[in-house]
Amino acid sequence: MSELIFKMKLLILLLLILFTNESYSEVWESINIPNYEGRINSIYFINETTGFATGVGNIWKTTNKGTNWSSTKVSSPLISYTSLKMSNDSIGYVTGNSGYFMKSTDSGNNWVYIYIPNVDDLYNIYCFSENELLVFGRYGKIVRTTNGGNSWINLSIETVATFRDAIFKNDIGYIVSSNSNFKSLWKSTNKGSNWQEQDIGRDIIGRSICLTNSGFLYILGTEIRIPNFQGIIGRSTNLGISWSFQNFQNPSISFYGMDFADDRVGYCLEAGNPSKIYKTIDSGNSWNKKDSLSQNLSQIYCKNNYVYVYGDSGNIFRAEVNTSNVISMNSII
Repeated sequence: MSELIFKMKLLILLLLILFTNESYSEVWESINIPNYEGRINSIYFINETTGFATGVGNIWKTTNKGTNWSSTKVSSPLISYTSLKMSNDSIGYVTGNSGYFMKSTDSGNNWVYIYIPNVDDLYNIYCFSENELLVFGRYGKIVRTTNGGNSWINLSIETVATFRDAIFKNDIGYIVSSNSNFKSLWKSTNKGSNWQEQDIGRDIIGRSICLTNSGFLYILGTEIRIPNFQGIIGRSTNLGISWSFQNFQNPSISFYGMDFADDRVGYCLEAGNPSKIYKTIDSGNSWNKKDSLSQNLSQIYCKNNYVYVYGDSGNIFRAEVNTSNVISMNSII
């Protein structure tokens, strides 16, 4: 009898998954940054309500989950600000093209230029604390400061690779490279002091990397295939020792953004007009196209049960993360 009950409950679970498969798309709200029609490069939130967006010549701040945005004071209106990270509620850092770097000590209201020697375009930041951080950029550039930007240690790698995204778990870190002639993934076991190329078994132009609380590692990019390129997501359940991959069927070189709302629910983006959003509700076992948004968008960011999609035209799309049909087997059996 217990075996029969188990099979019946299992059948119910499979039917629920089958009939709700299309019901977990998000409801998207379009938000425009006032008086701006350029590209939005990054979004970062420090809590449920307060966040920042960076673009060409400006950094904006919101205190109501992105509904309204106001300009902050930057030191140059000519720079494309590529990435922003806050190490705490007060102190934050921003990268830009041409080696431009800024710091705020007043919760992101004012930004002051800090000189970093011998760097080109900078693309990302990882903060270990309010004073210790790594900055990544073009031509293998990696620099570290342990005193909030007063001095810098050069950790650059002899490569023309461009490092786009970085993630750490304690002292172990990963960065992705977007150059087609080099390995897409690099790993450090000593907090970024040294890096080694990783052979993940595929030739990928890397764009984004994620590490969930469950310890699953994901890489998004474009697989180099002749004659066509294909979007691809790799997943490792053992921190990069082995990988499984899922290719997207249509040839494309425009898979850029990826982020996870929790251990199970994640999103990735195929840029274009319209842009296509893919979603997983099973920790990356499967990805399905759920939405198309009528803008040329390039990045996704998840925070506090919201997902933000952004790119060209000064436009941000925001939605609450829909996990209504992410079903736990334990709740049924």
